[in-house]
Amino acid sequence: MILSRFIAKRYLFSKNNPNAINLVSGIAVLGFAVGAMALVTVMSVFNGFESLVHSLYTSFDPDLKIEASYGKVFHTDSFPYSELKNTAGVDHVARILEENVVLRYDEKQSIATMKGVSAEYARVTQLDSMIFEGQLLLESGEQNFAVAGLGIASRLGLSSYNDFVRLAIYMPRRGSGFSMNPEQALNQAYVKPSGVFSIDDDINNKYIIVPLRLALELMEYTDEVSALELSVKPGYEVDVVKAELETLLGPRFQVKNREEQEATLYRVFRYEKWATALIMVFILVLLTFTVVSSLSMLVMEKRKDIATLRSMGAKDAFIRSIFIREGMMIALSGGIIGLVLGFALCWVQQTYGLIGFGGMGTFIVNAYPVQMKLTDFAIIFAFIVALGIVTSWFPARKAARLDTKLDY
Repeated sequence: MILSRFIAKRYLFSKNNPNAINLVSGIAVLGFAVGAMALVTVMSVFNGFESLVHSLYTSFDPDLKIEASYGKVFHTDSFPYSELKNTAGVDHVARILEENVVLRYDEKQSIATMKGVSAEYARVTQLDSMIFEGQLLLESGEQNFAVAGLGIASRLGLSSYNDFVRLAIYMPRRGSGFSMNPEQALNQAYVKPSGVFSIDDDINNKYIIVPLRLALELMEYTDEVSALELSVKPGYEVDVVKAELETLLGPRFQVKNREEQEATLYRVFRYEKWATALIMVFILVLLTFTVVSSLSMLVMEKRKDIATLRSMGAKDAFIRSIFIREGMMIALSGGIIGLVLGFALCWVQQTYGLIGFGGMGTFIVNAYPVQMKLTDFAIIFAFIVALGIVTSWFPARKAARLDTKLDY
């Protein structure tokens, strides 16, 4: 096998026909290098976007969220609340009540989702780190405040610095029928906007945060909630705590981690990542036909060498191994070069952010986010190795079956 590797290494760039075989071999190496570099870059950029979105939603989504399996709300008086708080790993628990409402601010109106939260909410999420204007203040004594998403604030012209205009929240009364006076069929409340947060367009255009007591009053509830949001203590695995809570609560409730809370979003990211990677793989597969061409031309040129080896007692397996190793050298050379170039390109982007979003100055980041993962490098390298074996097998088998004779 050492001899076959030595011969394959000498054949890698043939000196007898530099204008043909060497050129095709060089193109094959370049194809593998470009393909590997493109795969590393594409997958790292998608990893960066996924990590960015995850960090943004971390400030709004809790570690764990408990919802009823059936129905919109459930009563906390019939819920094992004390057992929940005593579960190992559970840090803080916030009660949540959501419902769609109509907002009015200085003659402008909009529809939003009101999210009533208890006082523990500030310790369950990091929403205070995403405040765009004002502060995260929901209640002070008997006075209620509201924090709106940036999209809602833009539609209404809402400002936390305006002390003269209050935000009106309207919600239909429970069991109210037709009335000639629409205001009699609506519950309403007036609150002062204390801040504006900015996370993601979907969240910014949807939510307004208010105290839980105000939401209960508007919806005419007593102790009902639509969800419980939990934070997990440092040092505890979220999935372990999730499994314990599922055992405690049974099938009547669903316990969701962050990925499950935004299942559609993360699923789309994964599909886009692997769909794009699949396109790059297809292009790389097309480029590997140059390996087949290079090895086929090399087989035809080395007919005399093959005949000499056969006369010295070389078996078909030995002849075949020479050209398989030749193809593997081409694939590995190009693959390693591509991985190194891809790593360098991603490192430069990750460190200096050279490639930006152009005129998109309002985006949360100015440059394309990049996150390299060792598993991606391993998968790409393994794929290139497998592709090198497959593409070199057919010319190698042809060489082993070639009918040769020595010409003197």
